[in-house]
Amino acid sequence: MPWSQFSTPDGRIYYYNDDTKQSSWEKPIELYSAREKALLNTPWREYAAEGGRVYWYNKETGQSVWEFPENAINPEAPPAPRRETSTSRSSFKYLSFEPVTESSPQTFIDALKRGNVDYSFTWPDVVKKIGMEPEFTSVTSAAERRNLFNQYISSLKQEKSKKVEADRESFRDRFLETLRNHSEIQWYSHYSHAAKTYLASDPVFISFGDSRFKHHLFKEFVSKLKQEHDGEIEILKVKQIEDLQELLNQYNIHVYTEESLWDTVYSRIVNEPDYADRFSQLSKLDILSVFESHIQKLEAHYRSVYSETSQQEQLQAAIARSEFMKLLIKLKNDHIITYQTDWKEIYPIVSSDKTYTALCAFPFGSTPLDLFRDVVEESRKEIKTLRDTIFQVLSDSKIDLSKIVRYDDVSSLLASDNRTADYSSTDLQFAFKKAQEKAARVAELAEQNRVANQQAAINRLRRAIRNTPGVSPTDDYESVRAKIENLPEFIALHSDEDRIQAFNAYKSSTIESSKQQKSRFIQNSPSPHLPEDPRARKKIRYED
Repeated sequence: MPWSQFSTPDGRIYYYNDDTKQSSWEKPIELYSAREKALLNTPWREYAAEGGRVYWYNKETGQSVWEFPENAINPEAPPAPRRETSTSRSSFKYLSFEPVTESSPQTFIDALKRGNVDYSFTWPDVVKKIGMEPEFTSVTSAAERRNLFNQYISSLKQEKSKKVEADRESFRDRFLETLRNHSEIQWYSHYSHAAKTYLASDPVFISFGDSRFKHHLFKEFVSKLKQEHDGEIEILKVKQIEDLQELLNQYNIHVYTEESLWDTVYSRIVNEPDYADRFSQLSKLDILSVFESHIQKLEAHYRSVYSETSQQEQLQAAIARSEFMKLLIKLKNDHIITYQTDWKEIYPIVSSDKTYTALCAFPFGSTPLDLFRDVVEESRKEIKTLRDTIFQVLSDSKIDLSKIVRYDDVSSLLASDNRTADYSSTDLQFAFKKAQEKAARVAELAEQNRVANQQAAINRLRRAIRNTPGVSPTDDYESVRAKIENLPEFIALHSDEDRIQAFNAYKSSTIESSKQQKSRFIQNSPSPHLPEDPRARKKIRYED
């Protein structure tokens, strides 16, 4: 049966058709019971009182009864006793019941049901409501009645909870179906807007009072729509990336040229007639990523091809460099290339050689000038080594290089020593000159260190004199010598000249310090022309 019965938060009943998705306030004939159908041709109609108890109402006479009016469909049946005709809530309370004929817990429970006792009742409320009913005393023990009441309330709460959950599940299915039927609701829709517009008059929406639950279902529905939307967008984006890759292949881009630059390629892409539709889901960053991947593939292909075609050229270039290097080494051995030779001096000699011409034919790798510089640098390293060897030879012979002025003074020694005998006189003279320069630098540095150490020792003695008792800046050196000659700082200086210099420095610094202290004292002394209040003195001083 497609029709189902539901109720709004205020208790009003409505009906929903699962097949047609229609809602109705009127009960469909398909839901009529056999007795209701039998009453269609009579003035009697079936209704439900508060609490769910069914009663029948005669719309012609205004009579209300609790029992089905059999005589309405069977005229020969004895007429049902007339009862109270009012259908108000208060009248139902006083409809007569049969007296209790037996005592039992179920009778007491039935009394609670007839009294419309719900979980909001307290025990005093129950006593006040049905305490005068005969069924109330069907259980003689007050404690048992109280216990039955608690059990009854607990069962009502459980039933209520189950009903709420069942209503929620039922509403979920109907509400989600309703949302699917509203094409206006998209993945970006908001509940607050939809509740005020598309769903404001929808019977299914207004039939359920829990707005938080409705909001939750709405968000769940919209979230699913967004997932579907994102999935579609992702599929479309993948397709557009494939289209872009195909377009870049059609451009036939040559790497390492202007047409392979990002600005150039991007300008071509955005100027495509169908750019806006064809690549609608691609950002500039997406396009850049595809472009970089494409260029990297082209560059890898180019390097592979270049490697295959240039391997033979690289081998030939290596041979040409080797042959030209042999020429340079020969010139070095002939002392044509030395540590002092410039390229402009050697160029006229090598430029006409076939090895030079062959090497210049290759635009990659080391050039003839690079190889020449390597040879000159090697010669300079050899001279440096020879310089250090001369140092060692002269040191072994107990000769102080700093005291030798001429090369001739040591030429015979260097020519006879096995470590230097194989070098030419020109190389030995140049290396000797470099050795002299190095010796001079070493001596100069040693002198600087000696002077610095001497001055430091003088300063240490000056400070020691200042801390020695009985020494005054007005004394002379000879009068205080006996007081300071046992100081470690005094003994560390081997010259009386340095010791006197330290004493004079002590006198000068002490006298200068005294002058500065006296000057500061005079400046800070109060003036007789100023008031005694220091704040007043400060104020007048600033005003001046």
